Amino acid sequence: MFLLRDILRGNLDSPYLLGEIGLRAPIRHGRGRAVLAVPFTRTTQAWYAPLVTMIREYNALTEVQPDLDVFHGTRVQFGELVGGALDTLYS
Repeated sequence: MFLLRDILRGNLDSPYLLGEIGLRAPIRHGRGRAVLAVPFTRTTQAWYAPLVTMIREYNALTEVQPDLDVFHGTRVQFGELVGGALDTLYS
């Protein structure tokens, strides 16, 4: 999750990886809309690629913890929210 956060916030300079992440911009605030678009994959191997897995996990965690925001807050706050969401999701 920290790698995904660093890519999106520009802390990790990788234009290629940033280009591989699809962002959704909602027209109005609604429920159930994932911020990151999971790319279409043709194979199981591509479905379990690290970046695709991070995107799926982030979307799952935001359903459990709506306050989880990859764009704002400190790294420590993000880590605490991710830890709490993982506990809730997998317990």
